[in-house]
Amino acid sequence: MNTKTLALLGNIGRTLASDAERAEPWDALLRGACALTRADAAVLYVVAGDGLRPTAVRVPGSATAPDLPLQPALPLPRPDGEMAETRSVAAYAAHHAISVNIADLSESADFDLTGIRELDRLTGYRARSLLCVPIGDAERGVVAVLQLINARNPATGAVTRFGAEAQRLAETLAWQTAVPGYQSRAADAAAAEAAVTVIKGPGITRRLDAPLVAKRLAVAGATAAEAEAITHRVFREIQRDGLAEILDMELWDRVCLAIGQRLRGGLSDRVRAWSAFRRSGLPLVVLIGGCSGSGKSTLAAELSLRLDIGRIQSSDTLREVMRLLVSPHLAPEIHRSTYQAWQALPRLPASLGEAERVVEGFRGQADKVAVAIRGVVQRSLAERESAIVEGAHLDPSLQEGLQGDADTRALVVPMLVAVADRDELSRHFQWRSVLAPTRSDRRHLEDFEHIWQLQQFLVDQADRHGVAVIPNVGIELCTRHALEVISTAVLERFPPGA
Repeated sequence: MNTKTLALLGNIGRTLASDAERAEPWDALLRGACALTRADAAVLYVVAGDGLRPTAVRVPGSATAPDLPLQPALPLPRPDGEMAETRSVAAYAAHHAISVNIADLSESADFDLTGIRELDRLTGYRARSLLCVPIGDAERGVVAVLQLINARNPATGAVTRFGAEAQRLAETLAWQTAVPGYQSRAADAAAAEAAVTVIKGPGITRRLDAPLVAKRLAVAGATAAEAEAITHRVFREIQRDGLAEILDMELWDRVCLAIGQRLRGGLSDRVRAWSAFRRSGLPLVVLIGGCSGSGKSTLAAELSLRLDIGRIQSSDTLREVMRLLVSPHLAPEIHRSTYQAWQALPRLPASLGEAERVVEGFRGQADKVAVAIRGVVQRSLAERESAIVEGAHLDPSLQEGLQGDADTRALVVPMLVAVADRDELSRHFQWRSVLAPTRSDRRHLEDFEHIWQLQQFLVDQADRHGVAVIPNVGIELCTRHALEVISTAVLERFPPGA
């Protein structure tokens, strides 16, 4: 994601917010979703009673059309219905509160595509790739489904699948459209009393209970309902078989078998990958960059809880230690904030613009703090302990370097958190100044333009170095997207059948 995409996301978010009081702010949603994901067409289904009603359609060369008679409302299965009962792609996404990404509709035998083919007939269009994203409400659950059709390769114009970034952007828009809270949360208690002793190696055992298994399924991408159902089924079978102990691999084989019988195959691949990763003993090092106020520390805390990582290191803390050890005469830039470090550099070329000066100051400070960051990462590698490192000093180029330094000794996953809307970022500082008046948030507000310029630089750097950008429009969605980035890295390191 580059700054242009981030700006577009922020503009669409503001439009959706301004339209929030209207009965159907769907035009901005469909137009924005197509622009962000390079989709040709979009359909919005709204939950009505026990079904999904097609409410708005956008196809190439036309404005959004309400109430296009695609088909009758799609029936939704009963709350206790099995996956197999859900034949429509949109109904599947709505019933289970998950996104569905189909690369080639001609090869999809899992779903009833009648509604999509009816759209083709009415419009003369041909749908080939598909992305369905649920739109939800914290109290009412899923209230609508956004269906995007035919992703386009910007270079060739050919229809392709919707990539991971396109899916994240569509889910971010869906989140902005509704009240945050509809997406999956770790299941709390699937038969909380159920537990089994897991044999992890010769003489090495661990007591594993149902909530922990459900939590690990959520990390791999399962919804709360899916995690609860699968966990309950697996522990019921273990109890039925009278097993007091079970091999670690056998436990997760049972979990994946239950997923294969009830859920989508991609989830079982991720669960197997996570199981293989845990057995490998490799440490996980998550690197979270971002400008001041972007939500790095909050995301780090959430990931720490969900991934059971006890070590969190902030680059701000490392900089504070360096300030005690290094005189301002020797390194004046580290004695300023990241966005004010340029003021301490003695000889900047007069030809540099303001934004370039901010970047040069940041680079000067980040280069020095990078020494301490590398030390933290190297210690995690040496001790084989997982860690989360967060801070503005984690320049994407540094993150890429740390990823290369680790080689095969760890799984290092870099990411950058960014706030798409500048007004929203400004409100972060205003709110923090109310909650913690002793902090220097008034200075943040006074230097806000420099902070915004720094974020634009970091986002462009992330795009250049292949570091995932996580749009922060709410901590739950931000955390889920970060877990998807981590799960993808785990799956790449431990692919199916490896």
